Amino acid sequence: HLRDRQGRQEGRVLLGAHRLGRSADPPQERLPSRDRKPLNADLSGLTIGSLTLNPSFDKDVTEYTASTTNATNKVTATAADETATVEITVGETEIENGSAATWETGDNTVTIKVTDGAVSKTYTVTVTKS
Repeated sequence: HLRDRQGRQEGRVLLGAHRLGRSADPPQERLPSRDRKPLNADLSGLTIGSLTLNPSFDKDVTEYTASTTNATNKVTATAADETATVEITVGETEIENGSAATWETGDNTVTIKVTDGAVSKTYTVTVTKS
């Protein structure tokens, strides 16, 4: 271990069982808790083509509405954490992030589920096609 200027230990912590000079398991490397980033299931951006989300996008708001006369619009959801996964469904149909959603006349529910480890968050947009 190294010590920083304030005399605190720095470096990685090795975990493992050692008994009688033999290792029962290979050591596992774990970052000290101050070096681990918190899990984040927020979106940093959400667009549905050129539609206006109401209210305007905010990572802490999970319910939106939008209106369109278009047959389709591209749905793009950007996770705040690059390790998070994003699943998008329109009604019961899963679509790929960045691909076009096809709208039925009336209300269409777009569900965006962001998952980072054990943490998940769901955003919902109701797109009304006239």
